[in-house]
Amino acid sequence: MKFVIFMIPGLAFIAAASWLIYLSIVKCFSIQALSGKLIVAVVLFSIIFGFFVMSAISRAYESPLIKYLYLIFAVLVGVTIFAFFASVIGWIVIGLAKLSGISATPHIVMIIMMILAIIFSGYNIWNAYNLKVTDINVPIRNLPDYWKGKTIVQISDVHLGNVHGVAFLNKIVDMANAQKPDIIAITGDLFDGMDGDLAPFIGPLNRLKANDGIFYISGNHELYLGLDKALAVINQTKIRFIDNKIVDDNGLQIIGIGYGQDMVAQDIRKIITSNPDYNASMPSVLLYHIPLPSQIEVAKEMGIGLYLAGHTHVGQMFPFDFITHIVYKGYDYGIHREGDFTEYTSSGAGTWGPPMRSGNTPEIVVVHLQ
Repeated sequence: MKFVIFMIPGLAFIAAASWLIYLSIVKCFSIQALSGKLIVAVVLFSIIFGFFVMSAISRAYESPLIKYLYLIFAVLVGVTIFAFFASVIGWIVIGLAKLSGISATPHIVMIIMMILAIIFSGYNIWNAYNLKVTDINVPIRNLPDYWKGKTIVQISDVHLGNVHGVAFLNKIVDMANAQKPDIIAITGDLFDGMDGDLAPFIGPLNRLKANDGIFYISGNHELYLGLDKALAVINQTKIRFIDNKIVDDNGLQIIGIGYGQDMVAQDIRKIITSNPDYNASMPSVLLYHIPLPSQIEVAKEMGIGLYLAGHTHVGQMFPFDFITHIVYKGYDYGIHREGDFTEYTSSGAGTWGPPMRSGNTPEIVVVHLQ
């Protein structure tokens, strides 16, 4: 039910986008016959229905065919989104041309816009797999000498499942290990939320190497999957699950906050201060999946040195980055400093739904402690 509720807003947008695309095709190509209109409607409806059905089926069954079908429909959904914006731009071009007295054949304009939408979709797919390493320097007050000059590699939002499989995970593991990290912090949504055989991920996850520990907290997609299923994999690795736990790692306090089974924001002050292992005088790194402005303020007040988050994907696809920027009040991506406090929101390594990214690049983050 939580997964269905999560899907509804996105599917509603895709339905509205498909309706405009339908009107654009019918109008610009002067399709009068009912059969022609039905063909266009069925094709567009099939994309929405197919993605929803394959999302549901893939949560219950595991097979290569289901994975391929899910991937195909996920790509088609992405193309539909860009086709929608192409249609909007196309109508604007047609309207401006008409006002200016310039001859612009509607169906030619729409053909050009749809071709551009397909090309742009192809670029987005390439970009989604073009991971980069982002380096940031973070000074932390009272940092023990042991930690000065050491590194934390943050991995977030990998979304392992139907789209991002073992090969993708191996690429991330190789990139992370190449940084020779002292700590690896996995800040949620390691899994995509689809049921199936997750055992193949155990081997690659066991290849992660960090001198002082690998720590993992849950994101919302672990709850769609079922946290017990995620932990069935994690418990067979060297990764430490630290939802609502605190670890003293050689004088650096690693605080993990879980997403929360009730799917609402956690009260991090209450969770942290009620933990008997909490030491307010120690330098602390907080791992919490969501960059909630209210909880970021709490972390500042509590003297947390570093807050690592993910979740937003920076909107993943244009123009949704504008939405995440508004919702998270500018904390949707990048580094934010205030005095002794630093917050970093990763764009994430993987994707959800369409395997596409525009306006941002997937990343793993290397934090150099100072």
